[in-house]
Formats: sequence, structure tokens, C-alpha cells
Amino acid sequence: MSEIRVTYSGLISFITSISTLFTGLAFMLIITRTLTPEEYGTWTVISSLILYGVILAPVISFWNTREIARGIESTKTAIIGSMILSILGVVVYLITIFVLSYQTEIKLEILLFGIVWIPTIFVNRVLVSVNLGFKPHLMNYGLITLEISKILSALFFLQVLEIGIYGVIVSYAISTLISNVILLYFVRKKLVHKIKRDLFLKWIKLSWVPGYFAGFTNLVFKTDIIIFAVIINSMESLSYFAAATLIAGVVISGGTIATGLYPKLLEGKQKQVSETLRLVFYFSIPLLMTAIVFSKAGLYTLNPTYAIAVPIAIFITFRFFFHTLTNIFSQIMIGDDKVDLNEKASFRDYTKSKLFFMPNLRVLQFSIYLITLIILFQFGKDIYSEFELIIFWSIISVIVQIPLTIYLYFVMKQQIKFELDRKILIYLVIALGVFGLTNYLVEEYLIFTENIFEFLPNMIIYVFFAMILYFSITLLVDNKTRNIVKGIIKELK
Repeated sequence: MSEIRVTYSGLISFITSISTLFTGLAFMLIITRTLTPEEYGTWTVISSLILYGVILAPVISFWNTREIARGIESTKTAIIGSMILSILGVVVYLITIFVLSYQTEIKLEILLFGIVWIPTIFVNRVLVSVNLGFKPHLMNYGLITLEISKILSALFFLQVLEIGIYGVIVSYAISTLISNVILLYFVRKKLVHKIKRDLFLKWIKLSWVPGYFAGFTNLVFKTDIIIFAVIINSMESLSYFAAATLIAGVVISGGTIATGLYPKLLEGKQKQVSETLRLVFYFSIPLLMTAIVFSKAGLYTLNPTYAIAVPIAIFITFRFFFHTLTNIFSQIMIGDDKVDLNEKASFRDYTKSKLFFMPNLRVLQFSIYLITLIILFQFGKDIYSEFELIIFWSIISVIVQIPLTIYLYFVMKQQIKFELDRKILIYLVIALGVFGLTNYLVEEYLIFTENIFEFLPNMIIYVFFAMILYFSITLLVDNKTRNIVKGIIKELK
């Protein structure tokens, strides 16, 4: 019997994600209120460069989830394989930073120190992939551990030892290691199986699929930051974009509701697609509004210096909203694809599958996006201010995302027959009314004080007011919302 419960896993993931918003805020407050804007911009570049070091991680984790969900024991093979690939990841990272270090003002020794984080990420990706294919809700406990560990580590290394960016890197490495221990504990019973050499060789043989699908596309997704750092070479200006990204990232939590859908589709079951998408919109819409209405207050909380980045945060919020939908549509389509079940599948068979179709679209989108940015930064740096360039950057990021989201929706409808619930329009109307009122109250009564311990609690009160009002109204007018509450109680029991 399957141990994957889509609704239960989705609810646990959503609750965890909302919880980590607060822990993440605490962690980022430590960073943004300790590091200077230049240092924070430098950290943003380093965290983007780390993606080059872990570009090979999906080679194992991508296939491992599919194997586990289909009942093939591959945990020990995946863990050992990821450790081997992490060595190559370090080499890739070293080559990358030596090439780019001369193009930016970042010190080489800081970039070199980032190596300590890479092996822990490789192992973490694999352990998450095991839990995702086995019991998706378990990986959330690893995430909670990661977030709490980050806060404690950051307090020690930044506030006590005061070692700046080095402290941030060490905090991430230590917290990821602790998270790995928790995730490993959950899958300990799967470690009794032998290492399967043939399975590892199969993954290596097919490494071009996840390398293209996940590794390359994730890498390109962060390349915009590298392009800005190289052409404009302003870490302080980049910090505004990074701060706005943190506020906009709130909306991503809504997508966690669909966590259990991908492994469920791998089992060959499609019936929960419509209901899962309805839940995604039900929770994503108020999060979208929250990020917009509280963009100024959120940026001010991080650091009053970043409060002027409101328009950037709003545009990036819409980008993340549509990007979240794109990711869910992609996961649904590749989860339904069964090309890898055919052991005799040829290269051509894979290129015709959704495993190849999805990254093709992403690469096309990112290519247009990055080329546009290069032209903007190269020819606009002498015409516009750095802040104006970042605003244009955020606008472009939305424009190139929306068409892909719409296109994938219609492609998905052709592949999997389902109907999008019209109740989503009711959620949108209620959210507009609730957050319109909240925005008025915030503008009229929220006082921006310099004391973070006075300002933050006041802001949170308004956030809770909006959320409670939204969920209360939907509970009264929508029977499906009432069913959600009953379902939550049932799942918890």
C-alpha cells in the first residue's frame, strides 16, 4: 500500500513552509542587520555561484525519487553516489570562481571558503529525494531542523564571533549537516539494502536528462545575478534586489501544497490533480497579496535602507507566483511521464518525452531573459541609474515568466484531463477585498519606528488580521473551504 498521502503531505509542507517564513525572517534579520549592503550583495553572489558547485546533484536525486516512489530500493546507492559526485562538484566550483573572481570585486579567499558548503548540499539533495519518494512529509522535519540550526549558528558566528560572510557560509554548512542527520534517521531502515552498481551506472548513463532538466535550468535561473555582478559590479545595488527577493519569496510557500503530488503521479495516479491545484491557489493568492501589501514593511524590517525597493519586490512577487505555478505544472507532466520505465528506451524516446520537453522550454525562456538582461545592463548602465536598472530587471523577469506559465497550463490540460475549479475566482475576489482593507489600515496606522522590537510585532498583527479575515470569510461562503478544515482534522487524526 502506498505511504504517500497527497493532502496530508501538502498540508504538512505548507504548515512547515509558513513556519520557516518566521524562522527565515529571524535568520535574515541577523544577516541584513549585521552585514553591510556591500557584504550582503557579496553573499548573494556567493550563494548563486554555489549552484555551479552543485550542478551535478540532480544526476542522483532526480532519478532516485522516481526509483523510490516506484518501489525500487536505491537509498544507499544514492548516498554513496552523491558523495562521489560532490568531489566533481567542488572541482566545477573551483573552475567557476577562478574564472569569475577577476570580473568582480569579491575577494578570492571568500569564494574559496564556500567549498565547505558544497558536499553537505549534495547529501541533503539525495536524502530529500529519498523522503520525497517514500514519505514526502518527512522531509519537512529536516527543513525545520535546517532553519532552527541556521538561526543558532548565525547568532554565534555573526553576533558572538563577528566573522561576517564567513560566518554566514559556516552557518549554512553546519545547519545543512544537522538537517542531513535528521533526514538520514528517517530513512535508516532503507540503508540495509546493498549498493547497486548497475543502478548507479544507469543514472550516470542517463545523467544528461537531470543534468539538462534540473542542473542546467537551475543554474541559468541564478545567472542573472552573476551577469549583474560582472557588468555593473555593484554589490550594494545588488543587495536591494536580494532583499526584494526575500520578501517576494513568501508566495513560494503556496506551492508546497503540491509536494506529494509528484511522487503520487509516479505511482500512476492522477485523480488528485484538480483538488491539489485548487488548494495551491487557495493558499497562494493570500500569500501573493501579503507580499505586495507588506512589501514596504517587510523591507523596512530587514533594514530601513532597503525600504525603497518596494516596486522591485512587487514585480518579483508576481514573478515568483507564476514561477511557482510553472514548477507545479512541470512536476505534474514529468510525474505522469513513464519513458524511464522502458529499459530499452532510446535517446530519441527520451528527447520526445516531457523529461526533455520541459527543460527545452525553460532554456528558451531563460535564453530570452538573459540576453535581454545583458543588453539592458550593457547599454543601459550609462543611461540609467543602478536602481532603475534593477527595477527594469524585475519587470523583465515577470514578462518572460507569464507566457510560459500560460502555455504549460494548456499543454498540461491536454496531457492530463482535469478541470480547474471556478471557486478560485471567489478566493481572488475575497483576497482583493480583505487585503485592500488591510492596505488602507497599514497606510493609515502602521508607524515605522527604528526599534525593530516595536515595529515587527505591530506589523505581524496586521498580517494576522488579513490572514484570519481571509480564511474566515472563505470558510463562511465556500463549502469546499469547510471541507478543507474537516480534511485537515481527519488527516491529523
